[in-house]
Amino acid sequence: MRGVLRFRKMSGLSAAVGLACVISVMPAVTSSAHAQTITPYTFAVDEGVSHLQVQGTVMGFKLIGDRKAAIGGDIDARLGNNIEPFRGFKIDDSTLIQLDDINAELENPIPWLPPIGHIDVTGITARLTTGVVRLNADGTYTTNKGSLTVLSGTLSGDILGIPIAPVDLAGNGSSGLPLSGSLLQDGDFINLEVPVSVPVKTPDVNLTFSGGFFGVAAVK
Repeated sequence: MRGVLRFRKMSGLSAAVGLACVISVMPAVTSSAHAQTITPYTFAVDEGVSHLQVQGTVMGFKLIGDRKAAIGGDIDARLGNNIEPFRGFKIDDSTLIQLDDINAELENPIPWLPPIGHIDVTGITARLTTGVVRLNADGTYTTNKGSLTVLSGTLSGDILGIPIAPVDLAGNGSSGLPLSGSLLQDGDFINLEVPVSVPVKTPDVNLTFSGGFFGVAAVK
C-alpha cells in the first residue's frame, strides 16, 4: 500500500516571485527647486532576464536539475517624478506577477544512482510591497521594508515513488524583506530592478528562492 508524505504548511514564502506593484506616496522634498511630480508608470517585466531560482533541500535531499522559472506580468508604478531625479518610490499591492512552474529533482545520496525524487512548484502568483524607499544619488536603493506575499501556488512531488501530499502555498510570505536594486533612466526608458532572496523553512523544507525582476517603461 502506497503511503503519502505530508509536509507542514510553509511559514515563509516559496517561490518567486512574481510580484504585484503599484508605487505611491513619495518621500517629502524640502527644496522647492527639486519639487516632484508623482507620475504613474507601467513597467513591462522583461521575462528574458527576470527569474527566480530555488536551491536547498527537501527532507534532507538536495535539489538538482531545472530550478529556474521566469517572472511575467506588468508593474503599475508611481514615481516621485516623471524623469530623473526620481528621489524615491513606494510599491503597493495592486499589480499581479506570475512565476512559471519550477520542476526540480532530489539528489540521491548514492552518487551513481538516479534522483531519489522530485518536486513541482506550480501556479505561483505573488505580490511585493514596500514602505517608502529613498533613492541614492546614483539611483540605487537598499531597504528592509519589503513584504512578499504568495497569493496562490502548490508544492507537490514524490520521494522514492511515494507521493508528497500537495502543500498549498497561499498566504505564505515574509515581511521586513531586504531589497537592494535600482531605478534608473536610460535615454527614453526607465529601468526598475528589484532583486529578491526569500527563504522557505519548515521542519521538512529548507529552500531559498532568489533572483529578481527587471521592468522597463518609456519616459512620459
